[in-house]
Amino acid sequence: LALAADATGAHASLALDAAGGDGGSGRDNDATGTAPAAESGTGLDPPKLQSPLLQNNQSSPASSSSLQGMSPGRGQQLTQQQQADQERQEVALNLSRCDLSEQSGNMICLARLLVKCLTSNPASLTELDLSFSSFSDRGAVILSACLDERLPLHGTLESIKMGHALITDLGCASLCRRFVLMPQLKTLDLQFVRMLGPGAASAIASVIASNSGGLQQLYLREAPLGDAGIGILANALAGTSSHFADSSGMDSGIGAELQQQDHGSAYLNGAAAVRRGAGCLQDLMAVNCDIGASGATLMSNALRTNNTLHHLFLSHNPLADDGAVALAQVLTHCTIETLDVGSCQIGDRGAKALGDSIAEGGSCLETLGIRSNLIGDTGATQFAQGLVQNKSLEIIAFDGNPCSDVGASAIMEALR
Repeated sequence: LALAADATGAHASLALDAAGGDGGSGRDNDATGTAPAAESGTGLDPPKLQSPLLQNNQSSPASSSSLQGMSPGRGQQLTQQQQADQERQEVALNLSRCDLSEQSGNMICLARLLVKCLTSNPASLTELDLSFSSFSDRGAVILSACLDERLPLHGTLESIKMGHALITDLGCASLCRRFVLMPQLKTLDLQFVRMLGPGAASAIASVIASNSGGLQQLYLREAPLGDAGIGILANALAGTSSHFADSSGMDSGIGAELQQQDHGSAYLNGAAAVRRGAGCLQDLMAVNCDIGASGATLMSNALRTNNTLHHLFLSHNPLADDGAVALAQVLTHCTIETLDVGSCQIGDRGAKALGDSIAEGGSCLETLGIRSNLIGDTGATQFAQGLVQNKSLEIIAFDGNPCSDVGASAIMEALR
């Protein structure tokens, strides 16, 4: 166990060496512990997030003028609080590629380590990385119980990464029961967690729409959410309840087990949370999640009332032309700045709809990814006609479409 602090002592990085075995976690990836980069043709990559460890969040000392007119006692108390804030360390616990499988028994060690971190003073746990760690439902229950017992409601955890975890809807529900009560949580990375379905979407929706929720980035990749799952997330964005508390979207066995283990309340509490508000989610990635035209329509309807979402990544989903048309209809009525629908089986009709939408004006769209679709010369030409009128787009990814020089020339001419 190594504790490294920077020169100012304002931040700390807590890293646990992964010498205990990879647990089938894929050590051929980069040493950062983050999920691998998007494969070729997925569309546009999501915005790169700056680690909290690289940000200086120290409170600046109060100026002399700000203390004038105060009694000596009050000024002294303020100075002591500022000094305490400056001395507080922001700890990032990186357990990526550690073997946290049920067989290893390391989850108990992790729980003890978390308790030590959360009860120590002045350290504040801001980032937890469990990527590539064979993290399972059993581990999710242990982690949930640990956080539920030791982390105060105003906890400092801002980022949780569980890429390639082995959790199912049950484990996700157990964790989200705790996440709902964590107002500082901004980033939830569940990329390549391949066993999450509509039941997990219900639990995640409670986090998005929670009263205390500050979740801003949600990343999902290769999770079989389907149209039902993305519809539940869309309802959370719109601030409506839908069938959120219903366990029909889950396997009956999981629903019964949730109730038996007293995790079912997460769904009921989450349903009330969805009815209360639409949260503040800004980035949503749902790449390769089995979302079709119906799911795109549900998302389109939600965007009409949502005013927080700015970046939407839906590449590698079978949206087809109907899905593209549905999303195009709302682009002038929402806050979307980045839309990635690469590799979504969109043809000429979908390209025309997108072109007509960006030509209308009033759109916030700055980046559009429609690469590796089925757009030919007709669709490219019709899309180019919309580009001529558009004033907001700055980046367009159009490569990988089967158009000839005719379509490509039309787009190039429109961009002049």
